[in-house]
Amino acid sequence: MPPGRAMSFLKPRAVERAPGAPGRIASGVRQGIARFLIAEFIIQTLPAAVIVAQPGEPVVRTPSIDPATDETRQMLQELGSAFSAEQSAHFSIVSDAAPDRVLPLRRLAESTFADVESFAKRMKLPTKPAKKKMIVLFFDAWESYEKYAERTGFRASEWVPGFFDQHTGRCIMFNYANSSLMRKKRADIESARERLGREAGQELDTDKAMDARLRDRMRAIADMAQRLDEIEMQINQTVFRHELAHQVLFHIGLQRHEMKRRRWLQEGLATQFETPGALNEHRLADFLLIRWGAEEMSLRRLVTDAELLSSASAESAEVYAAAWGLVYYLIEKHPTDFSWYMATLASPNDEELEAGMDDVAIFERAFGPIDDAFEKRWRAYIQRLSRNR
Repeated sequence: MPPGRAMSFLKPRAVERAPGAPGRIASGVRQGIARFLIAEFIIQTLPAAVIVAQPGEPVVRTPSIDPATDETRQMLQELGSAFSAEQSAHFSIVSDAAPDRVLPLRRLAESTFADVESFAKRMKLPTKPAKKKMIVLFFDAWESYEKYAERTGFRASEWVPGFFDQHTGRCIMFNYANSSLMRKKRADIESARERLGREAGQELDTDKAMDARLRDRMRAIADMAQRLDEIEMQINQTVFRHELAHQVLFHIGLQRHEMKRRRWLQEGLATQFETPGALNEHRLADFLLIRWGAEEMSLRRLVTDAELLSSASAESAEVYAAAWGLVYYLIEKHPTDFSWYMATLASPNDEELEAGMDDVAIFERAFGPIDDAFEKRWRAYIQRLSRNR
């Protein structure tokens, strides 16, 4: 039992699912987010809290606080002259994309680092300083991203614009603006704009009612173009922040190789940083779609079955939502117990602890029995979030 611990035990909507591709590393979250965001955002507008370069802001190479690492230099030699390295306080971003694409990513990376660090301090979690700058490899073209991903063993998909490779500690991403989906949508908008321009030229002598209709159509096309930009940035931010959170958690010692059995914890933590300063509405929506049952989904299976979060099934989005919901619940309702749990897993005696205790025993030592009462309280708490929005 953790020190000081009491004996206490611990706007839904239907979503069209687009097909995703399986991946070896964190596949479920990338497929789940891609299915949700692509299908949902194309249909309706979501608020876009994004980081963008300000108009007229100069894009400069920030001098590194410490010399470029051997790893970065080696990557530049391997990738060729089209790539360069942009340095920030905690990251080295190796990319062949335009500077105005790299700058928002650099800001996003530092923002994610600050959020993870602030969370760790607030929760009094045991962390360690990162030994080196974290490397983010950002490809401008999908084809280059796909080729590199295959080398790591990750089966890339255009639905998945980024992943974290725990074996190397790197984040690998590509410029989603150059995905076939976004190129097609932009081509469709440009084609509609050209057709409307021709119609407007042919209707110079039309009445005022026709002029008003043409203006309305022009305005609608402009709105579609703006919304597509917001969709792209929202997808980038949500997916990129998730993978960057994995990277930061890994490099400061909160995500470890030994924790691979606790995928619910790894993915649940990363999902906490997808929507900074706000409730994760995307994960909440998926949580409300979960089909609960002993064979499909339960608290016990989530905690004990790591393969549940490695699945490429149609339900993977809901599984990741369950991981988000469990970690969110433990942080909000059992913060002291959660801090003790994380400290215990990070302790030097972790192997000794695991030798004598299985995952359920460790979890229950921190939070109480995994029983129907616990699951009902947890699910009711998350469901109330949707009613209190």
